[in-house]
Amino acid sequence: MSPRCTTRRSLFLAAAVFCGAIAVATPAMADSDSWATVGAGARLAYQEPGLTEATGQDYMLALGVRGEFLYAFGAEFEYMPLAKRLEDDIYRSSLRLTVHLHLVNSRYFDLHLGAGFASDSFGDLVNVEGASTVYRLGVGTEIVLGGHWALGVDGYWNLPGLGYYNQRLTASLQDEGEVPSPSDQIDPSQIEFGFALRYYL
Repeated sequence: MSPRCTTRRSLFLAAAVFCGAIAVATPAMADSDSWATVGAGARLAYQEPGLTEATGQDYMLALGVRGEFLYAFGAEFEYMPLAKRLEDDIYRSSLRLTVHLHLVNSRYFDLHLGAGFASDSFGDLVNVEGASTVYRLGVGTEIVLGGHWALGVDGYWNLPGLGYYNQRLTASLQDEGEVPSPSDQIDPSQIEFGFALRYYL
């Protein structure tokens, strides 16, 4: 399949995700300050290159669907249609699933902790030991504008998953090389920063 066809398919899927978020929302979900709400948005993310040169692009656009309920809990699914990376780069995945714990959730301001997975496939996205699964830990904040629109800023630390370590361990044993340490696989500089615009229905 040509790169042009792949790009068109990615854009079509991204548009479908974005439109689906609007379609599933109901009038009862008034705004970002409601006890239960759904929002759709776009986020521009910057991924630090890290300690290795085997990386892809530093800036990525994510389209996402976010839900919040009981003021304290939330979840978000994101799709990055144009994410590009080199073969050995495990951090610039196209799919992200994150759960949120809201520490502050007022009418005009939100502060939350986030934890979740990033991967290249839906199967790995819900698999702790997936071959492409990356773990994500971070914090985010939003400033609400007029109840429905919100500007968000977040930062996430990306860690390689168990599946990646198991692959490295298997390769090392086959080559009779040194057994890799789990701590050696962690790159502390793999930080992702994001700036988002969201609309809550």
